[in-house]
Amino acid sequence: MTAQGPSSALEMLQSLHHQLPNCSPPTFSMVFHFITLASGLKDYIILVQATSHHPDSTPLVLSPVIKLFLAGSCNISESDVDIYWKVLRNIVWHGNEGSVLKKAEQQQVIIYTLDNGPIATYSVHLYCANCNTNYHHGFSVKAVGGHQFVETKVVHLWCTMMLVSCFPWNFKLAGDHVWHGFVQLTLIEDAMEHHAVLLVPQDGDQKARFMDTIINCNNHIRTYSQEELRHYCNKRTHFFRDDAGAVISNFSVVVIDGVTVGHLCCAIHNCHVPLNNNNHHFCLTHTLTHGHKCAIVGCSNDILIKSKVFHLAEYKAVKNMHQIWGQSHFQLQQRLQHSQLANPTDSIAQDVPLDELIDDAPLEEDFTLAVDADGTVQAATAQDSTAASGRKLRAQFGR
Repeated sequence: MTAQGPSSALEMLQSLHHQLPNCSPPTFSMVFHFITLASGLKDYIILVQATSHHPDSTPLVLSPVIKLFLAGSCNISESDVDIYWKVLRNIVWHGNEGSVLKKAEQQQVIIYTLDNGPIATYSVHLYCANCNTNYHHGFSVKAVGGHQFVETKVVHLWCTMMLVSCFPWNFKLAGDHVWHGFVQLTLIEDAMEHHAVLLVPQDGDQKARFMDTIINCNNHIRTYSQEELRHYCNKRTHFFRDDAGAVISNFSVVVIDGVTVGHLCCAIHNCHVPLNNNNHHFCLTHTLTHGHKCAIVGCSNDILIKSKVFHLAEYKAVKNMHQIWGQSHFQLQQRLQHSQLANPTDSIAQDVPLDELIDDAPLEEDFTLAVDADGTVQAATAQDSTAASGRKLRAQFGR
């Protein structure tokens, strides 16, 4: 530090830092802005000085108008302007080649941002040729490497992640959590739509807490249906009229996906009790009465451990054929044969009387039994055209 003032940019910043209040610390950009503006006002500053003041002599004070302008332009108080002028006046008035930052360096860098990911750009900084001190602007990025800059928001995110990683709580989310959130939001919106209050137990299993409410919601939809059911238009509804023109009946076409049609349910026909697990074949009630029974239709014997049929050889053959037929290459072969037909019979619409429409039982499968030369019982499905005639069995392995 010289008698005339700070001899370097670093000393200049240090002097300002010591003299300014703690609430307004100086930055390089603020100092540079002040010097630039004040240097352009030299003619106006000396204009209000006494006639005896020599032009080469640095004014000790500034006029109120100049102070007000610099305070507003630099976003500092007028009292801070006096301190800035006290420290920087010699540089503003005479210049200081040892302190003026006229050298700039540029390098290629990568900025890692929170919103836009990594961005390739350039970093430019000034340096003092006398003391070899580099000066960087106070950007909202932090230099974490020679060519790597990280956005401050990303650093804050890292700090938060490191902080919470030390906590004893588990911050992981599973698929069940997403499903529970979907269920809760749906039930709350349904309750708000009907101007009702959602009442559920405070504790207990997360799935069981909402089960009664889900059942009531489904029953309400089943009873009163949805608003779309009351929609009729000529595109999806056909009306039957008598000779007088009065509507006697109608039918509508509804398009739904296979997942909705084939939702998992109890294997007992028309049972509305939900399954406790998607791997179960029966609800809890029917598991007690049917869960241990043979899958062959008409057989009431108990099954073997880890099996679905009674211990008879023909029953085991049926079960083995059911497992083999469920493999993919059999299904692909059947679909390939079906695709080679120009007009498959099941794709042609036919008029069928209502009294001939019966509920198909896709859950039950037909099998044909045969005994080979060595006495082994073999089973074939009804879809197998090469199956020999023999004893017929029907089994229900699915739901």
